[in-house]
Amino acid sequence: MIKRNAFSYLVPVVCVVISCLMLFTTLEAKFSDLFQRILPPTQLRNDVLLVGVDDYSIETIGSFPFTRDVYADCITVMEEMGADSVVFDLSFIDHARAGVNDNFEPFYPDEVMEDTLKDTNRTYLNFTFDYFTDIEDEDKAILDEKGLLKNLEAKDDTLTVEFTGVVPTISNFLKYAAGAGFVNADPDRDNYYRRVYPVAKYDGEYYGLLTFPAVLKKLGNPEILVEKRKITLKTQDDSFTIPRGNDGKLILKYPNVQFNDYNYLSIGDIYRIVQLRLYMQEDGSEYYIDEYNELYEMLREKLQNALCIIGTCATSTSDYGVNQYEAQYPLPGVHYTFANQILNRDFVSESPVWVSVLYGLIFALLIVFVTSKIKSTGAKIFYGLLILIAESAVLVLYYKFTRIYVGEVVPLVSSILTYIFTLVIGFLSASKDKKFITNVKIYVRMEETNGTTSPTYMRVNL
Repeated sequence: MIKRNAFSYLVPVVCVVISCLMLFTTLEAKFSDLFQRILPPTQLRNDVLLVGVDDYSIETIGSFPFTRDVYADCITVMEEMGADSVVFDLSFIDHARAGVNDNFEPFYPDEVMEDTLKDTNRTYLNFTFDYFTDIEDEDKAILDEKGLLKNLEAKDDTLTVEFTGVVPTISNFLKYAAGAGFVNADPDRDNYYRRVYPVAKYDGEYYGLLTFPAVLKKLGNPEILVEKRKITLKTQDDSFTIPRGNDGKLILKYPNVQFNDYNYLSIGDIYRIVQLRLYMQEDGSEYYIDEYNELYEMLREKLQNALCIIGTCATSTSDYGVNQYEAQYPLPGVHYTFANQILNRDFVSESPVWVSVLYGLIFALLIVFVTSKIKSTGAKIFYGLLILIAESAVLVLYYKFTRIYVGEVVPLVSSILTYIFTLVIGFLSASKDKKFITNVKIYVRMEETNGTTSPTYMRVNL
């Protein structure tokens, strides 16, 4: 009996070890997606705007990629409408070729873009980190001037990824930008986009994700404290914490709507203003003024004080991924979600893995303890199922009230395995005991009635 009890309590340990193998799959991430759905949906802010290069834009402006004078004209219009910042999720890593204008004169789109960037202080460009691309010292100095996070202190930070190479925007543009951030946003192993690094290191210094510099400006350029499990932003009047996952990334909390329902504007509508102004200049305003006034008012309402992210979402482009709400999700939405989430201060976090393992072991042991005290097979099944339900319910309630995800896979799988093994072991033990009892030989002493003293024994098989 003692050996049997010892073996019973060894079962939960074995089941937890087996369940830990599930940590090497993406099942935990799937559960995390499901848990997010019980939280209130993330609100869409009016001051975060996605400006899409969509099918309508290509129809209105022409084939993609657009010439850089188009972007320059759009920047001018957006600044005129009061945009707080214009963030490009489009890379300008090479110089554009020269062309000719309508008068057959040489035309240099890069010069138009450069002149526009000189005249504005609201445009944010980007760069891409890698592990092999070297840059010139002059380009590195420009990158540091525009991309390094200011007012930053790092403390016990061991989770921030560090890159050894970078591909920046061409220096002619970058040196006139208001700032710059990296565009690296990699999917999980199942190709779902769930997490992003809010900061990354290069050459020992910290840089922010694409929209992070513009968000920091909108927050009044707070002090930044980067720690292992959190990033704290502190202004003179306020402070808040951005939690980091076990890998140092921010867990994205997407708005619970389709991409098309985001706060969205087509870049084609912005460039239409440029076209209408040209048409009115050439042909008079009679045929265009009503369309112009209506479009102007709509754009001003959308763009006023907005953090604008320009990215591609046309069906002919390849900038798509997967998230928990859409199988074909335009990836500029990742940077939109990041900005929207920080400005809303709407975060979720996760506990260390060992907490999940310990929690699973506790419930597995509880199943063994409870079922060992119960003789009835039906009662064992009932109370075992009750414990399984309680295991998940506790985690769901804890997540709802704390927004901290404790891994569900190890506790759930280990509890189920323990429950099954406990029932099987109980069944086998009961069968063995029954077999033993039925084979017991009972000897009964029979006294003879004639008074003789010699006993007679009878064997009875039960």
